[in-house]
Amino acid sequence: QRNTPAEFYPDGVRYIDLEIDVIQRPDGSLEVADTSELENKVRQGFLTPALAERARAVARELAEALARGEPWCRT
Repeated sequence: QRNTPAEFYPDGVRYIDLEIDVIQRPDGSLEVADTSELENKVRQGFLTPALAERARAVARELAEALARGEPWCRT
């Protein structure tokens, strides 16, 4: 998940982009990208350190599952 769940309000919708991405290239190589952007959001006060750590953990879980060739689904 690259962002927080959408929150619906009478005047709009809000979500927070967590910045971190997991990239799987056609050759199968994997990269957890944009971690510095995630850290910048923490320094700027847009994300808590706990939420950033959770985003990193989920990215690692996804990358590890993809490396094993397993489907990945978070419920």
